[in-house]
Amino acid sequence: MAFSQTSGRVRTHMMVAVGAALFVVVPLQAGFSQDNMSGVLQGLVSGIGSKLS
Repeated sequence: MAFSQTSGRVRTHMMVAVGAALFVVVPLQAGFSQDNMSGVLQGLVSGIGSKLS
């Protein structure tokens, strides 16, 4: 595996991690309740899961 492929994959994982963190932090800062956060997290997990399959 070439270095450019590896660094590209690392950047992709970092962007997915930052995006996932933002999907959690922004609704919490906006005042969503914990019940509403479960819906946000379910959507996030199913969206990432469908892209990895």
